Amino acid sequence: KRPKFLKQLAARKIWLIDGCPIDCAAGVLDQVGRPPELHLNLHDLGVKKNDPLPGHEEWGELVEKIIEIIEYADMLKIISLW
Repeated sequence: KRPKFLKQLAARKIWLIDGCPIDCAAGVLDQVGRPPELHLNLHDLGVKKNDPLPGHEEWGELVEKIIEIIEYADMLKIISLW
């Protein structure tokens, strides 16, 4: 029997923000056959695992960068529908 959250994933768009440099969270979703529509790796964006957390200004810059990536990914999906 599949856990309830896996059943709920089937009907949802998944955006994954992975904190592991070797994509551990993506690997978990792959194991259950549900890859994310968007996968961001914090390590690739400059946030290193087990390092001190970024300061307030750095978090703001990171959020802006993530928003830009999401908007770009959505734009590519729209273009591919043409």
